[in-house]
Amino acid sequence: MMCIPKSFGSKQCIFQYIYINRDFDNPLQRLVQHGAKYIVVADIFPIGCLPGALTKLANPNKVEYDRHGCLKRVNRLARYHNSLLRQQIMMLRYKYPHTKIIVVEYYKPFLAFLDMPEHFGELVLL
Repeated sequence: MMCIPKSFGSKQCIFQYIYINRDFDNPLQRLVQHGAKYIVVADIFPIGCLPGALTKLANPNKVEYDRHGCLKRVNRLARYHNSLLRQQIMMLRYKYPHTKIIVVEYYKPFLAFLDMPEHFGELVLL
């Protein structure tokens, strides 16, 4: 497990998403070697907004939260993960130009929904 930025204490770093980046190219390389021409890889959304993170890492200090009520430091970890993911994808695209690797982005659309929920339709309770 890897924890960044440095503000994470070892007991607070409970997310293992960064692990994928260490050996990320191996599963994708195997897919390419087996003939995959199109691969879709999803980034992660702002995990600092998830109820589990908000509960387990709750902090009485309001400065720790962004305008959405999400934990800033956990979202920094998610953004870092996504930047590493994109770096790996760029390297793999260069290495395998015949394979189309598509990244599905969850992070920004998730925040867009929190910013403007009215743009995404009405909530209908059945």
